[in-house]
Amino acid sequence: MKRTIFFLLSCLMAALIPLLPTGSEANIANTFPANWPRTFDGKQLVQISISDREKRFLAEFPGHMAKFTDGNNEILIRHVFTPTRKLHPSMHCYKGFGFTIVPKPLWTDKSGQLWGCFVAQKKNSPPLVVKEQIVDPTGKVWTDVSAWYWSAVLGRTKGPWQAFTIAEPEVKEDAS
Repeated sequence: MKRTIFFLLSCLMAALIPLLPTGSEANIANTFPANWPRTFDGKQLVQISISDREKRFLAEFPGHMAKFTDGNNEILIRHVFTPTRKLHPSMHCYKGFGFTIVPKPLWTDKSGQLWGCFVAQKKNSPPLVVKEQIVDPTGKVWTDVSAWYWSAVLGRTKGPWQAFTIAEPEVKEDAS
């Protein structure tokens, strides 16, 4: 009986954590200026415009978002100031835009950092390799938005955080 009560109380507390007050997300976002990087992975970044759909989403987002290109890849950077479920996995966004998704194993970059990875393809379009990670100010990395969210909600990390999404043309390996 005690185990059941303990289990039910634990479930109730876990369900209520997202409802804890975190302050006004929009006000927090507006107090921090966005410091966008000028380079990424050694390449110069050029900011590109975001779509009207992305602008509508950004109106409710507790942070800043900007899109860049390094000449070959599209790089979306989101600054997040508070734990939020409004930071969606990129995979969900691509699915929402009509892409077919093929999950891939975690990808390791030149510095040994892990990235979540998947291939996104739309009919009559070349496939894209999409990589994603979230980084806190200490350099701790998450490859999964839910894992980051619970770490942030439980106070295991402090923001602001940066979420990076890189979309690059898929390069097929030569089978010969």
